[in-house]
Amino acid sequence: MRGDHALMLAMAAFVIWTLLGFPGRGLVVSEPPMGVVTSSPKDHSGHDHSGHSHEPLEVSKSDQIPTVTLTVLKDPMSGWNAKVVVEHFRFAPENASQDHVAGEGHGHLYVDGVKINRLYGDWYHLGKLSAGSHTVMVSLSSNDHRDLTHNGQVIADSVSIQVD
Repeated sequence: MRGDHALMLAMAAFVIWTLLGFPGRGLVVSEPPMGVVTSSPKDHSGHDHSGHSHEPLEVSKSDQIPTVTLTVLKDPMSGWNAKVVVEHFRFAPENASQDHVAGEGHGHLYVDGVKINRLYGDWYHLGKLSAGSHTVMVSLSSNDHRDLTHNGQVIADSVSIQVD
């Protein structure tokens, strides 16, 4: 019975941390959310470009402009967690590498300008990072892998974190 109580408390804590963004646990103060940034990711090494275009896709004013907000939190056990909040956008892993559909696609996650992975949802565990300052960025992409842009700027957000 005592073990069940401890398990229930641990599960409740996990749910609260997940829903509230790990309150009070290593919140990283970062640059204010930008929504749109001018920098573009530097690295696409090891990526096959033959199946799709990487020309940016300008989101017109008549569409609802997607936004993305990134928060990076120290994981209570190890490493870092990236939380991605989007508006006017739906992660659509079932349509990856297919035709563009307005308002859906996937994200690209970068650490210090190096692409780490695609994102198909709102959380990603980064794992351990080396000591020092790092910039974590997420950008939004169409199903066919084009960077979504508005007014010529990639729709993205980035934060700086300090790893001890």
